[in-house]
Amino acid sequence: MSDLGDMPRRPRVSVVIPAYNHARFLPDALESVLEQTFRDFEVLVVDDGSTDNTGEVVAAFAPRVRYIHQHNGGPSRARNTGIRRTTGEYLAFLDADDTWMPEKLALQVGYLDMHPDVGLVFTKVMVTTEAGQQLYTYPHRYRYERRAFERLLLWSYGSMNVVMVRRLCFDKLGFFDESLRAAEDWDMWLRAAPYFRLGYLDRPLGTYRQSGHSASRGPRAHQAPEMFRRVLDKLFSDPERFPGRTRAQVARLRRLAYASLEVTVALSMATNPWPHLARAIRLHPGIVPLRWRAVSLLLLRPFVGEEQMHWWDEWVRRFVRPPGA
Repeated sequence: MSDLGDMPRRPRVSVVIPAYNHARFLPDALESVLEQTFRDFEVLVVDDGSTDNTGEVVAAFAPRVRYIHQHNGGPSRARNTGIRRTTGEYLAFLDADDTWMPEKLALQVGYLDMHPDVGLVFTKVMVTTEAGQQLYTYPHRYRYERRAFERLLLWSYGSMNVVMVRRLCFDKLGFFDESLRAAEDWDMWLRAAPYFRLGYLDRPLGTYRQSGHSASRGPRAHQAPEMFRRVLDKLFSDPERFPGRTRAQVARLRRLAYASLEVTVALSMATNPWPHLARAIRLHPGIVPLRWRAVSLLLLRPFVGEEQMHWWDEWVRRFVRPPGA
């Protein structure tokens, strides 16, 4: 048995990379981690049952990068394995087909060190094509600088790739829900928001690659609306999730959350989104000014076309501030 003096020192940050058949993108992801200006971190790739050469790719980065293989169980299970098998005070997650900017860890560690009451900090993300062409960034600060929990009920916090979380959050609240095949990050942040402050850095520190295999467009995309609904069902079935709020306040939040979900579902519909939009307005008429940008996207899409919508969306993000923001 080794004495205490031989025990490895605990890193400040644990980087967890779940991977499933993304060997062709994984070198870019790993290089973006190893090029971080902040150096006190460990890296663990959790291979979630890949059938490609993911293991061989990771072997080229050993010993700086560790590797675990497990039977396929979905991204939540892979991330939970990573949490259990690492020791860092802070946790950062990166999907195997995405990348970070070099200063990402340094800025987020600095923020959490300066704000001990913040449980997680996220940033903007740069959305790119599969080939790496930059499309747009999101989200904007106005969404989250006030009333974080209420705004989180309306919109999920950007991308998992740009969130850094204190391990204390998982110690207190448990891990990602492995029954969810999508929206597992939104579920986790909703669980954290009543107990921890949420921080935000208003600059893109990671990329999200839109491809046929990404969560928003890949095989799991059709599951997302049902997973979102399950997240809300679970949230509102537990009164302890709303400390300090009256029944009437919780009922209002419930109508608001489900109305926003209907708007999100409408956006995901290739044809006939209008029944979902009508249902959203019946649930909470105030959803139109709150989700005005999404509603305007729905109205313009038949005339502008799906491929051009992100340009208009980015213009609105940059230059128009919504009512009550």
